[in-house]
Amino acid sequence: MCISFIYRLNATFESLTVTMVVTIRKFLSLLISIVWFRNPFTLAHWVGAALVFTGTLAFADIWTNHTGTAKENRKKKY
Repeated sequence: MCISFIYRLNATFESLTVTMVVTIRKFLSLLISIVWFRNPFTLAHWVGAALVFTGTLAFADIWTNHTGTAKENRKKKY
């Protein structure tokens, strides 16, 4: 079920968007685990998470308004 969602997401959007969605899902799973099992989440954890999100967003073109699917956008570029 989850992997089929990722395949559909990958067919519709660019790989960077898929990477961001998967990273956010993993981060939310981590936060739920920390709350549920009362594990410590130190400053180093927050810095690492911020670096991952910042690095992903640095390579993303998040300020451009894209319309259509990734395949349609690639066709427009060429």
